[in-house]
Amino acid sequence: ARYNVEQLKLEVEQIKENIIKWSSPNNKNIISNHHIMISPRNDFLIPISPNFNRLIFNNKCFWNIPSGWLIIGKKYYVRIKSRNSWGVWSDWSKTFEFMFS
Repeated sequence: ARYNVEQLKLEVEQIKENIIKWSSPNNKNIISNHHIMISPRNDFLIPISPNFNRLIFNNKCFWNIPSGWLIIGKKYYVRIKSRNSWGVWSDWSKTFEFMFS
């Protein structure tokens, strides 16, 4: 069973390196980790690579995209879900589209 969580709000920013930031309306203290997926397809049939179907083992709501992992000028899609301290996953967030620059 999934726990009832409002859709995660995604925001992509460029801060020196590209950083994907998101926020959850729930108390961060109950979030134990996140699952982030980046794909060139809006149906997420395949991630760009296994590096972009990633578990983030903390409750911080950001991930630094390492340099050279994305192609400048290409469109990508990202979605995120979170897992609470009881091990139950939320639904996926709404899909967020961004152009890498």
